[in-house]
Amino acid sequence: MTLLSWSPIGRRGADTPTPTPPRKGEGLSIVALIAALALAGCSQESSREPFAESRTPPGLAERVAPPEGWAWGFLQVGEAPVQRYGVAAPPGAPRGEILILPDPGDSAEMWFETARDLGLRGHTVWVLEAPGQGGSGRYGLSGPPRGAAGEEAVRGVRAMLDGVIRPESRPVAVLADRRAAAVALAALAGRPAAGLILSAPAPEGEGGLAGRLGIGGEGWSRRTPDDVADKLTHDAARGGVRNAWKLANPDLRRPAAPLTLAQAPSPSAGAGVLVLTGDEAQQAQALCAGQCRLVRLPGAWPALHLEADAARARWLDEIDRFVRERRDHAALQSFSSPSPPDSVAARQATGEETPQDAASERRGGQ
Repeated sequence: MTLLSWSPIGRRGADTPTPTPPRKGEGLSIVALIAALALAGCSQESSREPFAESRTPPGLAERVAPPEGWAWGFLQVGEAPVQRYGVAAPPGAPRGEILILPDPGDSAEMWFETARDLGLRGHTVWVLEAPGQGGSGRYGLSGPPRGAAGEEAVRGVRAMLDGVIRPESRPVAVLADRRAAAVALAALAGRPAAGLILSAPAPEGEGGLAGRLGIGGEGWSRRTPDDVADKLTHDAARGGVRNAWKLANPDLRRPAAPLTLAQAPSPSAGAGVLVLTGDEAQQAQALCAGQCRLVRLPGAWPALHLEADAARARWLDEIDRFVRERRDHAALQSFSSPSPPDSVAARQATGEETPQDAASERRGGQ
């Protein structure tokens, strides 16, 4: 794992030179040159490095702009493309840590408002984009081998938890949005965590939930419908945020790499899992199989973090309550766990007595 850099938010700007019209007779050579440059550009575009200098769209509401103190970082695991992540700390001492995994194809910018709101509730909020997603680095022109992007996304989540967040002092809750549920379930399988939150997990289709995690190949254009038209949210203002960020930042228009997993585990018994869902409660119930705490938000569409105020407020309340409960549960377990024995007798009983212990005991008996 490599931590590549850390930087506060910035703005990107560049002057675009005015093209000179071709002279007579240069048409064929210029066409050939344009074709060559286009091929080179496609290759460069498909493997472009990550970026963190997203330009805030003009006229964007303050609530969906970057929260105060937001900073970007980069993470690389093995040979996978560099992953982009961001973080914002609360105004006071952190009460909890939340790692957000956006839906494949979404960027971290879509979560600025949520990071701000959860920060005001006392939580440090991290947002990690998968390889080939959002502002993260892209795969080469041929794309990743089938299943590789999903497995590399799983390794990225584990590296983020162990190498960046390092939750020894405070447990971390992982919030996976929609199709990121499979990655979160695979990444946390058999690993201690404060809890897992699945926000409107993707409905099962061919191949189950893991089969639904494939996305990619579709670019963005000015004709792309907003999230209200796509029935992701009822809120007109939040429904236009995605297109606003992509319009202002060409780098965010890049097609996302297919993100697939051969197999994704189901939540295990005893694990702390909260599932928040709108009208697709049946799919969430099938995923939980009785192992989750399921909360339904009637009438809400899948992009719960972009929904209208009433549904979104309850969504935030449930997340905040769950994180606090899991934090308190972890603290209680830590308090009730017996301390490791430190006496000579205890180490003798376990066969861990050292020569120094024996010598000390003999001196005490004399």
